Amino acid sequence: MLAVTVSARNMPWAECRLLFLSLRDSLLPPLSPSATATILRLRLDKGSSLTPSNYRGCRSGVCVKRLRASKKFLPIGLLNARSVASKPDVIHHHLLTFDLDVLAITETWLTPEHGDEILANTIPEGYVGIHVPRVGRRGGGIAVIHRSTICVNRLPIVFESPFFEHLAISLTVNTVFVKIAIIYRPPSVSCPKFLSDFSDYLEILSVGAGKLLILGDFNIHVDDNACSIGRKFLSTLDSFGLCQHVSTPTHVSGRLLDLVLSRLADNFVMHCYTSDLISDHFAVHTLVKVHRLVRPQKTVVFRRLKSIDREAFVSDLLASSIFIDPENDTASLLAQYNTDVRAVLDKHAPLITKRLTVRPDNPWDCEEIRTCRRNLRRWERKYRARGLTIDRECLTNAHDTQHMVRFVLKSDGSPQKVAFAALSRCIAETKEWMTTNKLKLNEAKTDCLLVFSDSSRVKPISMPLMTKLLANDTSYTSKFIYRYYRCCVVRSSSYSLISVTNATHSQPD
Repeated sequence: MLAVTVSARNMPWAECRLLFLSLRDSLLPPLSPSATATILRLRLDKGSSLTPSNYRGCRSGVCVKRLRASKKFLPIGLLNARSVASKPDVIHHHLLTFDLDVLAITETWLTPEHGDEILANTIPEGYVGIHVPRVGRRGGGIAVIHRSTICVNRLPIVFESPFFEHLAISLTVNTVFVKIAIIYRPPSVSCPKFLSDFSDYLEILSVGAGKLLILGDFNIHVDDNACSIGRKFLSTLDSFGLCQHVSTPTHVSGRLLDLVLSRLADNFVMHCYTSDLISDHFAVHTLVKVHRLVRPQKTVVFRRLKSIDREAFVSDLLASSIFIDPENDTASLLAQYNTDVRAVLDKHAPLITKRLTVRPDNPWDCEEIRTCRRNLRRWERKYRARGLTIDRECLTNAHDTQHMVRFVLKSDGSPQKVAFAALSRCIAETKEWMTTNKLKLNEAKTDCLLVFSDSSRVKPISMPLMTKLLANDTSYTSKFIYRYYRCCVVRSSSYSLISVTNATHSQPD
């Protein structure tokens, strides 16, 4: 039996289950009644949690703590792009994946002529961009991308220096005023002159109210104690009461070049860490203690008409003036009707006002998915109320779909090749569908199981699962399936279970 376990934590569970149910009949060969046949099993596993929609059992760890903090506080990113025009999809994906509210970019390489157009094509919907290009020569440039719901303005700072580029903005989030400065110092400029001009710039930034946050690529080795320029730079920061929060290397060379600075007195930088490698620099993420904007809300007014006592309602309606003493003219009768009916409705079903949070609609939501969710919650309630084994099995089967294919082993391996080809098509179509819908499979949860009769004289051949891309019809070994296996065998009376304990991913050709 060959099994593929795919974890799709970024995909709605009910939709994922319906997808594989639909692919089962169209892609996999039918089951054979042979009891001695080898079984090919496709298994969709969500994990050990009974309710896959929450984070039970995952309450500790750095990643979980970061996720909790990012939902509560304001996430700000910093990256050295080395040409925004060559990485629009990377920046777009980075913004949406990490759900950043503000992203500062250095080395945008945008020009005054086409910079606005290139930046507009880079940012996703719901974001706004500001940039300052380098004038007179190529390279350089600074940009800021932020959510359109955040009030951001450029600070009226008049300061020019040939030794570094800068962009200062102010943002207000829930009455908290924050000043953010983005700095880029080219590595070719003079360090002593930069320190002199940077000190003058800090004097201007320090004036006025609000919290101060400085981000940028300074190209100074602050992590090297033997570097005199680094020591002078840190001494300058101390004189202004600033501290540096990045502790891990931000460049592929192992150097710490991208810095995040804030005032010690503000004490509003909660966490700072490096993330994905965008160019030759790693992205830096910072969580500041500014509560994120709440989702927009709307007010709805309704009546609980289903809770009306019909007999009392009819009795009060017949006792109203419209039946006892109706008006003669049409206009007065209409006004009397509206007044009496509204009074009776207010008595039996008064108006209720509620404020609801406006959330984005899920494009994948449909009645079939909602039915699957209701069934899953129903089985969960039964298991928690009664604690029976049968209820647990029903609940487990509700969120763990397994598909098996049996085939007879032959020395030439032809039935196995047919089964592998069917499973490969299934994985290819699933991968293409999820990519189209901006979803991603969890490669760490992919494994392979092979179960065959211990008494069989013919053993299965060693072969990889070959996935054929549907777009360009190019064959390659799927990176979601392990190519080679180091297996452990568990003996039983009639079957041997070979499970994958370690494997190496194969990359596309």
